[in-house]
Amino acid sequence: MSNLSSGGLRAADSADRVARVLAVEIIDGTHRPGVRLVAGEIADRLQVSRVPVREAFRSLARLGLADVVPNKGATVLPEKESADLVPILEGRLHLEPWAMRYAARNRTNDDLARIAESLDAGLSATLDGDALTAIRAHANLLDHLADAIHQRAAEAALRPLYAQTGAIVTRTIGHIHRAGWDSHRKILHALQRADADAVQDLTRAHLSEMIIRTAGT
Repeated sequence: MSNLSSGGLRAADSADRVARVLAVEIIDGTHRPGVRLVAGEIADRLQVSRVPVREAFRSLARLGLADVVPNKGATVLPEKESADLVPILEGRLHLEPWAMRYAARNRTNDDLARIAESLDAGLSATLDGDALTAIRAHANLLDHLADAIHQRAAEAALRPLYAQTGAIVTRTIGHIHRAGWDSHRKILHALQRADADAVQDLTRAHLSEMIIRTAGT
């Protein structure tokens, strides 16, 4: 179990810290797949109200660690096998290069700034060995890439696959390294140039490498 100070968690960042505590406990096996996480019990243990715990549950769902059911708490999801993950990436390989062409044409300066911020945070966390911050930065990066598309059909097709990608990144922490962030950085530079062809080619190359790496784990 994770140890916390007797003063409990500060209100300003309690949801973030609860999510980090629970994520570590799920990854290290304290909470096994299928276990139900009860907001009231966790709130008592971590000395917070139920509100930040519910927010933390949503963060866990975004990272592919738990399934959240309204008014019933969250259930720890089983670790996915490579055979389950590869089709998700293959789906992205078919859709994402096409969708990113819209992003190259439609992205705003705010979109580009948010993508760059997520990349900086993820690379810094990776170099510092802070895996949980790195996977959360990756989730934010995917959100911001989807935001940059500004085309309803393309976003609707891609976002569900992005959501499932959280399970890949979270469950393969040891495979997060600088090269992945560098690939995304090249995509960002192509987006900044509004070069749709380069964005498409770089996105395809990045996903192809992810498929090879995931299939080999």
